[in-house]
Amino acid sequence: MDMKIFYLFFISQFIFQFSLPAQDCLPSGIILHSQEEVDSFPLLFPGCESIKGPLTIDGAGITNLEALSVVISVQGDLSIQNTTLLTSLHGLHNLTNLGGSINLQFNQSLSDLSSFSSINTINGDLRIRSNQQLQELIGFESVVTIKDSLIIINNPQILSLNFEQLKSVVSGLSIINNDRLKHLYGFEGITFQLGGIKIFNNDSLMDYHGFDNLSVLRSELYLDGNPMALDFSGFESLKEVSGLILDKLPCRDLTGFSALQRIRGNLEIALNDKMESLQGVPLLQKIDVIFAIYKLNRLKNLDGLNQLQEIRDLRIQRNDSIISLQGLNGLRTISANIDISDNPMLQDITALLGSSGLTDQIRISKNKNLESLYGLDNLCISPISEFIIEDNPNLSICNNPCLCAHLLQGGPSTINGNSPGCNTSNEIITSCMVASHNPESNYSIQVSPNPANQFLQISGLPQGTFQYSVFDILGHVIEQGKAVQPVLDIQTYSTGLYLLVINSDDHITSHSFAKF
Repeated sequence: MDMKIFYLFFISQFIFQFSLPAQDCLPSGIILHSQEEVDSFPLLFPGCESIKGPLTIDGAGITNLEALSVVISVQGDLSIQNTTLLTSLHGLHNLTNLGGSINLQFNQSLSDLSSFSSINTINGDLRIRSNQQLQELIGFESVVTIKDSLIIINNPQILSLNFEQLKSVVSGLSIINNDRLKHLYGFEGITFQLGGIKIFNNDSLMDYHGFDNLSVLRSELYLDGNPMALDFSGFESLKEVSGLILDKLPCRDLTGFSALQRIRGNLEIALNDKMESLQGVPLLQKIDVIFAIYKLNRLKNLDGLNQLQEIRDLRIQRNDSIISLQGLNGLRTISANIDISDNPMLQDITALLGSSGLTDQIRISKNKNLESLYGLDNLCISPISEFIIEDNPNLSICNNPCLCAHLLQGGPSTINGNSPGCNTSNEIITSCMVASHNPESNYSIQVSPNPANQFLQISGLPQGTFQYSVFDILGHVIEQGKAVQPVLDIQTYSTGLYLLVINSDDHITSHSFAKF
């Protein structure tokens, strides 16, 4: 700032201050661009202890802040940025009250932050970004609450964090691209966290200890590209999180999440070249939204998810080695969508037999070794919106009760690029007229006599009410409803071939019969 302009600014502020208490000053704040302006501060603003607006220190030639020792309060943001020679913040050591954010960024020589040791609440963000020589965060040991975000990014020399009293970071925490940071000690006081946590691309980070007492995270936990953290140690107390994203990590399994019971958003695991197993989450029961695995090229099955009972969407995509969905055998509800695509070794989806409740779309595509849709049998307890079965060159067994019922009712579908028997809707409808039986059912349901003229006897049903639908060869619904007695009156049916679909005890079977 030109000194003449600076002095004019001083005069205007001096006149304004006659209406303020002696210790308050600078309601619009001030920017100090040079060492001369810093040194002139106590002369130009005598008795200025509480700066009503923001204080910005921004200048390559600034070397020290000693002249600011009179300041005890900044009611706006405090920004120290773009300095080349400044090594210490001494001069701000009497600062006890801060009304806004602290921004420390693009300071080439700054290494000492101890002047902040009297501050216990930051009423905005704490941003520590691109400080080339900063190794320790000593100075924030007394901070209890950060009312917005904590952002520590691109500090190549930083070794450790010191937030010994910190209990809450309201809007989230980001630790990104700090090349020498090995540990996260200092967050042990956080047990319940509203804002999300992002830990990305810290090349030397060994583990996630520091979050050992965190039990509930009401936002997303996003871990990405920390190549030395070989497991998820540090999150052993985490029981509930609103989203979990694990990308480009060296972990072989999910060890570290042993207490995790519920994910209120998505679980997305992607691009982890070394992940061989999903063991490590023995208590996980519910994923409220999407469960997605993508490009886990060493993963052969989903063992480790044996307690998982409920999800909304299932997405298994582009996993080079996955052979089966074993591990999802305990899954009871998939409420919206399934997308199983581009898994060249996948042979078996029978682990989905226990699942029901689907309402939206099923996509099975580009799984070149998949031969059968057995496993989808019980998903269509209610009508779904669409089936997409395409480009599975070995898929030949599609007379699945779920798909049969959908096609016979004229439901939307895209079916092509599969093996004969599954290559068109008509091929599948034809094969649907052959009885389909679920070999894992506890019941052996049969219909007789076949052909029949007046009554069709259904044997092997469990006690209680069962649902049934009867389709003709064109897919028209002839009859449907609920029944207790295992006898179907077909006296009014026309002579021909029919398909009976039975839903009993949440298991679906289909049975063809002829009326004469």
